[in-house]
Amino acid sequence: MISINKNNLIFTCLILLVIISSQIDTQINTKIIFFFVIFVSFLFLFIEKIFLWFLKKKLFFKILFIYFILHPFFILITIPTVSFLNVFLSHSNIMLQIFIIIFIYESFDKKNYKYLFCVLQFFVIFFFLEYLLTITELISIGSTISQGGREYQIVSALFKSQVYVSQISLISLFFLLNKILSSKYILNKEFVIKMCLLFINLFVIFVTFQRTLILCIGIYLLLYFLLNGFFKIKNIFYIILFSILSLIFINFSIEIRPDYFTNLKSIFERFIIWANALDIFLDHILIGTGAHNEKMFFLNNSNYIFNMLGDYLYTTDYDVWKSRIIIFEDYNNLSTHSTHIDLLIFYGMLGLVSIFIIYLNTIKFIFNKLKLNDPKKYIVRNSAISFISISFYAISLSMTQDLWLIMIPYIYANYLHNYSLNNKRIN
Repeated sequence: MISINKNNLIFTCLILLVIISSQIDTQINTKIIFFFVIFVSFLFLFIEKIFLWFLKKKLFFKILFIYFILHPFFILITIPTVSFLNVFLSHSNIMLQIFIIIFIYESFDKKNYKYLFCVLQFFVIFFFLEYLLTITELISIGSTISQGGREYQIVSALFKSQVYVSQISLISLFFLLNKILSSKYILNKEFVIKMCLLFINLFVIFVTFQRTLILCIGIYLLLYFLLNGFFKIKNIFYIILFSILSLIFINFSIEIRPDYFTNLKSIFERFIIWANALDIFLDHILIGTGAHNEKMFFLNNSNYIFNMLGDYLYTTDYDVWKSRIIIFEDYNNLSTHSTHIDLLIFYGMLGLVSIFIIYLNTIKFIFNKLKLNDPKKYIVRNSAISFISISFYAISLSMTQDLWLIMIPYIYANYLHNYSLNNKRIN
């Protein structure tokens, strides 16, 4: 039985805030002000846990955290042309994300994570039912599939942006896969329920028509079977099962959007944008540009990597890539399309060190020191694999305004690792 306690209520409020923020005008300044108000409102809830977390950390991490808090002042010194108010408000949004991550890390236990998974799964079921109603309506009026099949792409009334549907569905799927793949028994009542939920999760993910999500699932399954064995009887069963499900959903996707796997324009465009964004990072590698100040430098940087890529492409026959460069040069409203590159640009070396530490810890979780036959070893490992996999989605989109959502698998892997080392039962 899931109880409603303080932590569960706070998590529910955070999800509701994500829903509200998704309905706000997409102009960045509007959302920044909204998140600042939320930051001030929630600060008193988080401050105790943040202080306890800070006291437990080693001196190196304490210095990093203090530097992070004071970062806007270093930006004002190094880039005096920026607006103090804009820097402060933007930084408070990132601070809110970090404080939420620390709060969940310090406060949540097994019951809280169970509640978290149930809430996410509830939303996925809601998306599924909402989509079925939409499709039923389209069929009833005799709608045909237009070029690109955009009308058959899932859109939720709760979340204005499709990114939130993708985030929630992917995190929910990985939680579910961890449960399914770590189960000792198959073909029982609980297994049937989990398989039904798995079908719903996969269906919602495929009708987002975001290829990066398919890549994330593929990476998760590949890493899981590589680390846990391809030729175990149970794993052979799952390989066959996931292969059948994949063929069904891939065929469905191609039926609606024939160019689903062949239209690579957006992928080429991202490489060009990333090249330009990395130039900004290299130009400001020590301090960064400050949160959400990157647009000042998109068309005003060294262009070293960007020009190198452009010079190479102009000597080839890659006409699609060439056209993407021309389009990029005419853009007015740019985004890096990468959470990782955002953090590098915002915080320079601090962002680079933070990302390095997170992934170093994740690798440690995968190759943990638990005994080979200890079932907890695989639960910790699978949770770390979840974070590695979902990172590929974060690499392809800018999601710093909801960073805590993407970090849930990492926080959960931390929780499982710490408790497993204390010889506590975690599954």
